[in-house]
Amino acid sequence: MVVGIVLPELPSISLSGATKAVLIDLAQPSLEVEISGAGDVQASGTVDSLTVDISGAGSINAKQLIARVANVRVSGAGAVRAYVRERVRVRVSGAADAKIFGNPTDRNTEVSGVGNVKFK
Repeated sequence: MVVGIVLPELPSISLSGATKAVLIDLAQPSLEVEISGAGDVQASGTVDSLTVDISGAGSINAKQLIARVANVRVSGAGAVRAYVRERVRVRVSGAADAKIFGNPTDRNTEVSGVGNVKFK
């Protein structure tokens, strides 16, 4: 089943299980994404602040969502792709993977387990 919704702003989204969300052309102050299980989020547009919290095998592809700052936490086998311009904090545990685009100058990373954080 596919459901399309048009909103003036979506400050947060929470997915559980094997669900998918596509967020197109966001233009808002912030976005909070929480994924547990095998959820998948794709996002594009601009935000000042992006917060991502993933546990399990969830993923977010936010390479097309330009954020000024981001706070990312991913555990399990999750994956994050995000575009951040200025400041990013990334916490990875387990076999999780984070790729940060945009070359932010202020980087704070912490990795436990076999996961990794890469800057592109």
